[in-house]
Amino acid sequence: MTNSNDTNKIPYRPYIDGLRGIAVIAVVLYHAKLLSVTGGFIGVDVFFVISGFLITSIIVRDLKAGTFSLLGFWERRVRRILPALFVVMLCSIIAASVLVLYPPDYHHFGSTVIAQSVFTSNILFMLGDNYFDQSSRYSPLLHTWSLSVEEQFYVLFPFIVILCIWLVRRSRIILPLQFWWVRIRSSDPWEGRRILLTSIIVLGVASFLANIWLVDVAPSSAFSIPFFPARVFSNTTQASAGFYLLTTRAWELALGIVVALSAVRFRSPTLAEAAALAGIAAIGASAFLFNDATLFPGFAALLPTLGAVAIIVANESYRTSTGALLSYSALVSVGLISYSLYLWHWPLFVFANLGVPAPLSKVGMAGLIAVAVVISWLSYRFVETPIREKTIIPTRKAAFLFGFAAMALLALSGLLIQNSILELTERIPPAAKKVLLASDGNVPWGGECFQILDDEENGEMCRIGDRSRAVKWQFVVWGDSHADALSPLFDALGRDYGAQGVVFDNARCVPIEGVHQTPPATGCEEVKTLALRYIRENDIKHVILVARWSYYVTGGRYGVRAAFITDSDRVSTSPRDARMVFERNLIPMVQQLLREGREITIVEQVPEQFNFNTRDVFYRAVHFGQGVQFQRISTKDHQAYQALSNSVIDDLATLPGVHVIDPTAILCKKGGFCGLESAGKFIYRDEDHLSTAGAMTLKPLLVPIFENMRPAPASFLKPTPDGS
Repeated sequence: MTNSNDTNKIPYRPYIDGLRGIAVIAVVLYHAKLLSVTGGFIGVDVFFVISGFLITSIIVRDLKAGTFSLLGFWERRVRRILPALFVVMLCSIIAASVLVLYPPDYHHFGSTVIAQSVFTSNILFMLGDNYFDQSSRYSPLLHTWSLSVEEQFYVLFPFIVILCIWLVRRSRIILPLQFWWVRIRSSDPWEGRRILLTSIIVLGVASFLANIWLVDVAPSSAFSIPFFPARVFSNTTQASAGFYLLTTRAWELALGIVVALSAVRFRSPTLAEAAALAGIAAIGASAFLFNDATLFPGFAALLPTLGAVAIIVANESYRTSTGALLSYSALVSVGLISYSLYLWHWPLFVFANLGVPAPLSKVGMAGLIAVAVVISWLSYRFVETPIREKTIIPTRKAAFLFGFAAMALLALSGLLIQNSILELTERIPPAAKKVLLASDGNVPWGGECFQILDDEENGEMCRIGDRSRAVKWQFVVWGDSHADALSPLFDALGRDYGAQGVVFDNARCVPIEGVHQTPPATGCEEVKTLALRYIRENDIKHVILVARWSYYVTGGRYGVRAAFITDSDRVSTSPRDARMVFERNLIPMVQQLLREGREITIVEQVPEQFNFNTRDVFYRAVHFGQGVQFQRISTKDHQAYQALSNSVIDDLATLPGVHVIDPTAILCKKGGFCGLESAGKFIYRDEDHLSTAGAMTLKPLLVPIFENMRPAPASFLKPTPDGS
């Protein structure tokens, strides 16, 4: 986060630097996973409050003096933000080029560089990166989301100020405010202060309510914006949008703005002391009590942000003991380098962990923090300070030229990274390429081809199996991404036995009519409607259902409540609820399809390999030439994990016309483990999807199903009694 040190003609506030020091220490310890600072991410929220307060103080100073200008304001922002950011991003680009990154990560890194060069990385991360996911530790520039939020604020806020001044000059609106526990300066030293204060309060309340709606009320619902295609936000939940967007973070900045504009003060030293102490306690409690499972920002963000407000107001009123503690030289020193430390620590953590065979120990992380502090001091001393004080780049024109050239160079670098994947692949050693062959990005199945009409006039669909026009469609594969993963197998079997089929698949879309997750997967209901209509209109006799069944019933390894299925507006709150939904909807649907004269094949879920992380093994193979070693799931654990969903499916196996396929028969050994490799190849592409090679291992289980589809040769057809 930025340190708004433009304090010319503004009294220096050492306690602010100390508060910055506390905030950045919390963030660094959280990322390092040290000292149980499980909620250290709240340091960013403290920074937002500080930024709102200091930036507004600077603008008020300039307006009082009659020297405020947009170009002057933005010049200070360019000098403050871009030099250190440019150096950190440039070094990250070099590091990413030297290291051989996992190709999807390398491509995403290029996208991040481009997005941050135009101050929109928060939007990029919102579309696909949950800040609290394990996969986020592979993104060296993830922390720049907060810089984008502030940069967007710096662009918009001056225009709001100018608009309010213009309005007050036209209307001369006076909005007095007075409360018993504070005093507000009655003079209005510059036009528009009061209408600006009122406007910021209104906008801040609106932002806070939007934040509460997205994060606390409906966090798992799909995020959308009117007039934008739904597919743009297909991987974005409301909670993720609430975390990353300026519109839902603006209230935190607004808190600082309101404090600066209102000049709010406590009337007694005792009250100020109590408020400052409560403020530092609130920030400390947030840092130690919150964790990755906390709904955030939401209501929870009130604790650290109001804590920061209390500290600022108290110390603007009187010199408090807490302020004296925050003004301690060591904390102030950390605060002075806090911007550089925030920028440098995360890329160092990411690249260091990619360069070792196992995550760094606590001692190793502590050492890395020390390195980050040294680099940050050098950055502050030789990059930040000379440019901010105009020792380097002395003129405004030169500052803007530097800013434009720096961002343009970064954007170009990002484009080059995105287009150099093939070159990167050539540098990947054979052991790591083996991992890539099984990875998600190398599976040529799935996508919209299996979800929409290929030729709406003729009703043509994407076909698998025997693609001869003379062969009538005989089977439909319907399911989620697991159906997609097994499509190569169904295609091969169809060709072998002269059967043609169509696949309907949609990620996170359980193939059961009337059932959905909260929120429903994008396009899920449309795919279900199309699949059932197609089955009935074409009188398909063989329906194959494939899905990650246990995930929808148990919520997966971590019991994710958003995974639980429901058949009403009421969210399922437990695996028991989800199982009841599963049973009362799957059984009637299958029975109805049976009454229509169809045969139903249900493929039970393949074993989930919870410790199968292709990225980790890829990096070990690239940098250390280590063999691929995974902890396989035991057959016993697999069967226990899937028992709840399989109990319903197994009940259906007793019905005539229903065939249940259990992949455990091939993939697992009785009393042993469920394998990860076969004939020297990976049979998984991630923890729960089979690779193409893995799908083919299940062929013996499906052969009897497809033998029943084989057209009888004409020479063996027996004549009917009438001789026809």
